[in-house]
Formats: sequence, C-alpha cells, structure tokens
Amino acid sequence: MIGLVFLALAYGADPVLHTGDREAALARAAADTHRPPADLRPTTLTELLRGRPTVLRGGGSVEVCARVPASPESFAEALKRAESAMAFLEYDAALKDLDEAASLLGCLSAPADAAKASRMYFLRGLVFFFSDEAMAARAAWVQAHGFAPGLAWDDNFPPDGKVLFGEAATIAAADAPTTLALVPPLGDEKLWVDGREMTLSEGRVTVSAGDHLVQYGAAGVTTVRLTLDPGAEATLVFPHAVSDADLAWVVDAGGRTVLAEVLSAALGSDVPVYAVVDGRTWQGKTGSSEWLPLDSAGPIASTEPETPKKRRTWYLATAGVGIAAASGISVIASYATAKDAEGKAEGADDLETWDKQSQRYEAARTAYRVSWYVGAAGLLVGAAGIAIPVSSGVGVGLNPAAPGLRIDLRR
Repeated sequence: MIGLVFLALAYGADPVLHTGDREAALARAAADTHRPPADLRPTTLTELLRGRPTVLRGGGSVEVCARVPASPESFAEALKRAESAMAFLEYDAALKDLDEAASLLGCLSAPADAAKASRMYFLRGLVFFFSDEAMAARAAWVQAHGFAPGLAWDDNFPPDGKVLFGEAATIAAADAPTTLALVPPLGDEKLWVDGREMTLSEGRVTVSAGDHLVQYGAAGVTTVRLTLDPGAEATLVFPHAVSDADLAWVVDAGGRTVLAEVLSAALGSDVPVYAVVDGRTWQGKTGSSEWLPLDSAGPIASTEPETPKKRRTWYLATAGVGIAAASGISVIASYATAKDAEGKAEGADDLETWDKQSQRYEAARTAYRVSWYVGAAGLLVGAAGIAIPVSSGVGVGLNPAAPGLRIDLRR
C-alpha cells in the first residue's frame, strides 16, 4: 500500500495548463480544486504536446514517418536510379530503388512533386505487373492516378498492362468522397494532398477514400500517409502545431472542440485536465469539449516562485515514504526467509543442514529487525515533511558545510 502511495505521488499528477508563471498557476489550481500541489503538474501546451505524433480520429488510419525527414532531391535521385534499372529490365533492382523512393516520399520535408510521385507509382505498378502480381500492380496504379488524374500510359513500355491500368483509373475516379478536418485549423500553414495544395472550407476538405499523402506546414512541412474509409468523417490532429497561446480555446466555445481533439490525441480519453486562464481555474476532461470554471478560493497568500527551501519539505515527504515502502518490502521478505529457515532447521536430518538453516534464520531475523527500524525512521521523515507547512518558511535541506539534515526555523 505504501508503495502504491509513493507511485501515485511520483506519476499520478493531473496536468494544469498555463501560459505564465508555473508556480503561480500551481498555487491557483491547488487552491481552487482543494487538492494538494503534489497531485497537480503545471505544464504548458507545448510542453505537454512535445513529441506527440500526428493522430487520425475517425474512419481510417495514419502512418507517421519513422525516419529522418527527406529532401525532394533524395526522392528524385532514388526515382532516377529506378528509371535506369527499368530501362535495362532489371526489375529486382528497380523495385529496391522504388521501395526507397516510396519510403522517402512519406518523409518529405517539402511539398511533394505530384508528377514525380505519380511516376514512381506508375513504375511500381509496372514492376508488379511484369512479376505477375496483378493486385499489387492495380493498387500502385490507383495511387498513380490519385497523384495525376488523367495519367496516360507510357508507350515506352509494352502495352500488356493497359487494361489493368485503365481499371485503376476508373477505381481512382469512383472512390467515395471523405471529409477530412484539420486540428488545429490552418493559420499561416498550408495543406497539400497528393502533391496538390488544397483550400479548406470551415477547417475541412473533401478528398476521395483510399490512400493519400498529406502534408501540412509553413516553412517546413509534416508528411503523413492516410488511408481513409469511404464516406467517413475523419479528423487529422497535429499536436505539434499547437502553441501556448491556444490555451485561450478554453474560454472560447468554438475553440473548446479543437482543444478537446488535441488533448484526446495526446493523452487519451477521460483524463482530468485543469487550465488556469486569466487567473481563473477551469476543469475539463479529455474526450469532452466541456470546461467548467471553478469557484475561486480567493486571493492566494503568496504567488512568488517556490524557493528550494519550500520545495524540500515535499522532497522530504516523498523520500520518507519511499524509504518506508522499501523497508516494508524488506520486512516481508526477511520474515518469509526466517520462517522458511526455521521450518527447514526443525526438519533437518543432519547437523550440517541444521547449522546452515540456523545461520540463515539468524541473518533473516537481523534483517527483519533492521528493516523495521529503517521503516519507522522513513515514516518519521515522511511525516515531518508532510507536517511542516510549505508556506511557513520552515525548510529542511542539506547543509553543504556540515553533511546531514538541517532544520531551519528562521523566516
């Protein structure tokens, strides 16, 4: 039980979103929620969302780049090598270069060249077709038509695959439309789908179902691959595109829906979240766009940054609980060892076994007693850390001049 409490102290804190002084935000939220500061974790939106991958919510799936962002030049070079291999009918070598080109395409750091991407998928379709993989060939050609609607057959290659190529064009044109929303909404950023810049209407764009290359950004772009279900309504969430200033969405009816999508993508569903906006604490939960303002507990005694001396009382409490938890585990283990040794000694058939188990019993008994003493000391240390008011000016810490604990009662 003590160990669970220790883990809760270390990892169970609910996030408190803020844009200013983290200590002031923590004090405000603790006062308004009537919860101890140790249960809360002040953080900005950018800190919370840093490193979170792009998420697709709704009908479909998303594939995020798993390698270093690629330049358009590296993609073009891989495609050029594939063209050369195809000219000599070296299909295995061509497919290797085309696989590399496809991987680079999904990681581009700049908008894709639709014509080159279409060419890459056309060549993949040829390799699959001449390798008697008709289904894979048709799928590649569907994507080729997606990047370049109206794409014609290249007469430099035998016409054997023209019929299947035409079927792929029909499939690409007949794919049911899908509504794709972007979160957060476009600011200075632009959106490209399959190499074409798109214009959004009320934060949404209509594209066909199936596989797409989606790119989003301003100076640099984020590239992902999407597979969208027919007729679905999907939302693509870019957590890294959210700024600290967007916390204002909490008090904006329209913005709350956007914030709900972002937080759900980052934290999952039903996670309690608090926000301190303009000195007021709001309570929310991921998966919901509802934010409730909490009644203010009144002025806070001090919103000055927490000093190391004040923080040490919490460190002391945590350390004490940790020591007690470890000692409790040791007490249980040594007790079990002593009982086992006692039983084996009583049932021993020879003196050597009896002597060995007796020594084991005495060692376990000593460890049992020591663990009790250490555990009691840990509880006392933890109790001291909890009992000393953090705002009273009483501090507990390490004295660099004289090793050991010191208690400073001066204000």
